[in-house]
Amino acid sequence: MTSTGTIPYNLFTQAAIAEERPADEAGCTVANVAGTYGYAGFGTVLPGNPFLMPPGTYTHVGTLTLDGKGNVTIVDTGRVDDYFFPANNVYAAVYTVDSQCHATMSIPAFDQIPGVTRPHWRGVFVDNRKGYRAISMLKGLIINYVNTTRT
Repeated sequence: MTSTGTIPYNLFTQAAIAEERPADEAGCTVANVAGTYGYAGFGTVLPGNPFLMPPGTYTHVGTLTLDGKGNVTIVDTGRVDDYFFPANNVYAAVYTVDSQCHATMSIPAFDQIPGVTRPHWRGVFVDNRKGYRAISMLKGLIINYVNTTRT
């Protein structure tokens, strides 16, 4: 602890990482994380977000199907407070994975919408690639995703 009684940032992050170990000793590849993962996302949408969503509490559920070649199909539904998104939205996305099981995912189709930033996430595969944990990297959206393999 520092003299102010707070835990230094690097110690906190090291402790958090120790709790969620990467997938396994062999590491990860784009191919060996392939499969369908169910997920739930929870968080807050802030006023002035780039998607013009109403501010409020965010809840989302769906599936991510990774093809082993860097492509993802996302099927989801969700809500922000009393605003409900249509059910079973389908998005084509892409992903990368490094040998330590850190991953990124993004939806390139949003590049076509003026003024909108491509949705993207950063996360890590855990528990021998049975689970995936991620956070949204978009300004105005504070969202955590918990994913677990479906099969």
